[in-house]
Amino acid sequence: LAAFPAIGAAILTGAVDLMVVDVQCVMPGVNDIAKCFHTELLTTSPKAKMPGVKHLEFEESKAHSLAHEIVRRAIDAYTRRRQERGRAEPGEPRRARGRRRERARRRGAS
Repeated sequence: LAAFPAIGAAILTGAVDLMVVDVQCVMPGVNDIAKCFHTELLTTSPKAKMPGVKHLEFEESKAHSLAHEIVRRAIDAYTRRRQERGRAEPGEPRRARGRRRERARRRGAS
């Protein structure tokens, strides 16, 4: 994901069952957010280890089996998902409109 706020925002959708975090995307508090939404976190780098987060050490020689393990865990997490959260509708995603644009429309500007 592009920025730290996007990590939390992705989890907040309820549609993320498992997230692999590495050195580039470790964010303070991401584990607290993930727990609230029953999102499983995994780390793959020793530098990204966090208390209470499952760690699967990345080794290039075992990358294929690690990828299988991560996908298996993601599928297992999906099967435990509560039905009322994280329903993605097929088709075009809705676009959120900013307040400035809405305010301008109410005032008659385009």
